[in-house]
Order: sequence, then C-alpha cells, then structure tokens
Amino acid sequence: MPKVSAMDRPKRPDSAALARPKVKFITHGGASALLRDSFDGRTRLARLYHERLLELQAHLGGDLSAPQKQIVDQAVRLGLAADIAWGAVLKDGVVNGSATTAAFETYVKATRDQRAALQLLGLERRSKPVQDIDDYLRAP
Repeated sequence: MPKVSAMDRPKRPDSAALARPKVKFITHGGASALLRDSFDGRTRLARLYHERLLELQAHLGGDLSAPQKQIVDQAVRLGLAADIAWGAVLKDGVVNGSATTAAFETYVKATRDQRAALQLLGLERRSKPVQDIDDYLRAP
C-alpha cells in the first residue's frame, strides 16, 4: 500500500475557517528597547502623558531625585491607565450579572495604585475645615 502524504489528502472546504489563528507577538525591540528607545510622542496618549508628567513634576518643585522621577512616572502612567479603564467602564458597565466587570476592577486597581504612588511622593489628604455646630445650625 503506497503511503499518502499530507499534501495529497483532500482538504475539507471549511478547514481554513476552523483553523486556529496563529498567535502573533508584536514586540518593539525586546526588553533592551526600554533602555535605548525613546517614547513615541506622536500619539494623543503620549502627549497627555507628557503634559501630566510636567504638571506633577512642577507641583513637586521641579528638582526631583531619581527615585522621585520613577514614582512620578508610575503615578502618571497609572492615572492614564485609570482613565482608559474608566472609558471601558462607561462602555461595559460596572456590573455584569452578579460580578463586577473586568474594566471596573482594572479601574479600581489603577486608582488605588496611583494613590499609593502619590502618597509616596508626600501628597497627603487635606482635611476639610469643620464648621462650628452653632454656625451650621444657624445656616439656611
């Protein structure tokens, strides 16, 4: 009996549609790219990142140490991630069935992590001045 190769076998007409798509990994030069390549500043997200980075650096006085610069960078990126996640929350909603959506979970985690980074920079919660009880009761 002669051997039949895979090339000689007839293919099912729907085989291409049933085939799993090949996984493609998109890289940008690997891990070393983080050290040598600059951040692409042409996108709207990159411009917003740069604007917020400068605002936070100015708020902290401008002359930051290397660790402070890293924390500022993390805080800005986490803030952008929270904004993106919030956009997904507006699209997907907060609850899906009996559980919260992944977008909402991502938003909560990003804001929590951003708050922790900002606290490391020394940004503290401001207390609101408390009104005297007599003044409060007299107010219309």
